[in-house]
Amino acid sequence: MRILFVHTSFVPQTMRGGEVYAYNVARELARAHQVAVFYPITDSRAEDYTLQRDAYEGLPYYQIVMNQWSPAPRSELFDGRLLRQFHQVVAEFQPDVIHYHSLLRLSFCLLDPEIRIPKVFTLHDCWLMCPRVLLMRRDDTLCEGPEGGLLCVTCRDPLIPAPPRTTFQEKLFRLRRRLVSSNFEAISAHSEIFEYNFRDQYARQKAHHVDLFVAPSRLYKKLHANWGINPKRIVHSPYGIDVSRFANFQKTRSDKLRFGFIGSIDKIKGVHLLVEAFRRLGPAPAELQIHGRFSSPSYERELRTRAEGAPIRFMGEFHTHYLAHILAHIDVLVLPSIVYEDCPMVVLEAHAVKIPAIVSDTGGAAELVRPNVDGFHFQRASVESLAEKMRMFLDEPSLLDTMCANMPHVKTVQENARELEGYYARVIAQRAESVL
Repeated sequence: MRILFVHTSFVPQTMRGGEVYAYNVARELARAHQVAVFYPITDSRAEDYTLQRDAYEGLPYYQIVMNQWSPAPRSELFDGRLLRQFHQVVAEFQPDVIHYHSLLRLSFCLLDPEIRIPKVFTLHDCWLMCPRVLLMRRDDTLCEGPEGGLLCVTCRDPLIPAPPRTTFQEKLFRLRRRLVSSNFEAISAHSEIFEYNFRDQYARQKAHHVDLFVAPSRLYKKLHANWGINPKRIVHSPYGIDVSRFANFQKTRSDKLRFGFIGSIDKIKGVHLLVEAFRRLGPAPAELQIHGRFSSPSYERELRTRAEGAPIRFMGEFHTHYLAHILAHIDVLVLPSIVYEDCPMVVLEAHAVKIPAIVSDTGGAAELVRPNVDGFHFQRASVESLAEKMRMFLDEPSLLDTMCANMPHVKTVQENARELEGYYARVIAQRAESVL
């Protein structure tokens, strides 16, 4: 089988979870199939839309130069030059199936119905329905969907307030939006409303050309089904991980309880909440390790200021090859994200080496952690709730060993690859039947 992956970036240029996952599963599939990857890069030495061919550890890459890419809604709808190069890649590689992992920094137009090849799309994020990708409003509250693009205007325009937090006011907001939706023709002249409504309708149209969607979390399946994708065309399949890196894993011991955060140090990951929650533990035999790269100098300054005087260590950026070493030196993983996580690999990797996790009660991370069994959920964005869950490990020293003994089975990348082979075979057979 010939399989073409499409992504917003790829290893080794990017080492984020979604890219690492796709790379691992591509390598595993390549043991039995021919796999290639198409993704955009920046290269100041080359002109935009130049198609470059490369390979990494035996995996062939088609890299298209996109130096001047813009996140404006219009630019992501259709890009003729990009589509022509993609057609060239398809004609050259001749895939049996195209597996889209992300079209961010690319374009909806790559879901071209003229490319009569079965299409699979993994929902790593909410970009199809949300121009901001995260389904999070300007005031950091979460959104459940764009309602035809109307909520996108509310979200993007700082002069229009985001939905209030109280239940009563939230109901009024939703009622107001329903009234606006019912009178859309009267307000469609508003250019921004029209723009986001057009994006929403265009995205729905392009989504119809996908044969099968893969949702890493039940939440992502629900959100996209509510948006308009037939739930029968969405399968729920959590990520598989490469467990071979943990073959000789040995946990280190410490006289302190070691909490750890691993990932991008960004506001949406809630690291500021974690720092504050840890400080509220007061004097205790505990430390906090924060592993990863800061998203911005301002956020770094904020966190370092908040951490002053506390046993909080910023460990720096790391390569995924050192993940086992990092996990060997922490006792409890904390993932305090304020966004809808899809299926955070770091939780799966922690489970693979019997490390419990504390995660937000909203999003895909909560689906991976069984409260009071192999970790805890805390109330999203609540410092008090997070500190309470962290303190439980200090107040009950036996809790750590109990949870370590209750870890679930973690799907391997090999198992994940076999699942994908089944999905590919299904859509190929369905396409063949539709032609007859």
